[in-house]
Amino acid sequence: MVAVALLIGGAVWFWWSRSATAAGCSASAPRDADAPPTNALLVAEQGMSKLGPWTFSVGAIVANRASGPAAYRATVTFKLVDAGGREVAALAPRLLPVVLPGAGLPVGAVIDVRPEQGIAVARVDTVVQGGRWVKVERYNPLFHRYDVLAEADGPSPPDFLMPANLATAPCRGLSASGGAIVYRDAGGAIVGGEAVAYNGEYCAGTHAGDRVAGRHVPDGIEARRTQIAVYCDVG
Repeated sequence: MVAVALLIGGAVWFWWSRSATAAGCSASAPRDADAPPTNALLVAEQGMSKLGPWTFSVGAIVANRASGPAAYRATVTFKLVDAGGREVAALAPRLLPVVLPGAGLPVGAVIDVRPEQGIAVARVDTVVQGGRWVKVERYNPLFHRYDVLAEADGPSPPDFLMPANLATAPCRGLSASGGAIVYRDAGGAIVGGEAVAYNGEYCAGTHAGDRVAGRHVPDGIEARRTQIAVYCDVG
């Protein structure tokens, strides 16, 4: 995979090229695998920024520590809590299509609360649960990586291009259920994120790059550390 970035007019634009997939390029439902040890699927990193009196940008990396199977259709829930760990607000669980073995999947969201609640928020707690363990199949495009680390320096970018995904032929059986952006500061710490409403043709392998706006970008991010993911699933 090759990443290219240009600084144009104060915004950082990203696009990616991906090696061709296997002939036919047809996705299929995964097969069950033996479960790995407990806690193989976990929240490896998380962080947040307060964007206003009642708006918080939150982000996390859900990691699969297993060496063989992939985690399929687990859910992740963001919770804002106070200094004592009491829940202030929470989002509905979000479905994660696939977390590959040895990899992490970016997850992001924006949470709005009442102004009086915003004063009490101390941190974000991210909870991952459920799902199945499935076998990774080399030629099943369901198990390709659909997340990218940006490689560019520049100011906080308001717009991105989703990673290009160009196959030798259109892939059948996959559809996009949105995606996520995770933001980091110069030290590498997660400082927020957001969900991406994306339903284009990226998962089909016929996508060359759609513009995606970062609407809730925290101050002080480092653009080259930004992570972007598309959620592709069978269906």
